[in-house]
Amino acid sequence: MHTADFMASFAPAAGAGHRIGITVSKRVGKAVRRNRVKRLAREYFRLNRDRIRGIWDVNLVAKRGAAERETPEVFRQLQRLFERISRSVDH
Repeated sequence: MHTADFMASFAPAAGAGHRIGITVSKRVGKAVRRNRVKRLAREYFRLNRDRIRGIWDVNLVAKRGAAERETPEVFRQLQRLFERISRSVDH
């Protein structure tokens, strides 16, 4: 699944809790911009991991435009992704 600036793949976790992997390639920007995207994704996950239904291993891949977005927009996109992941528990 994806949004304008992120793609996510996920699978049921083998462990006891959620895990997240974040991939931000050099196409997104220089190190400072890539690190900002990773920090924002980790912070969103830290603040909202308890809202995700099920136990998942999630890999987020940032697209080129992710570094250009303001923090609230990044959080909105991540919220949409994690809501879709939570809904997949029902299927």
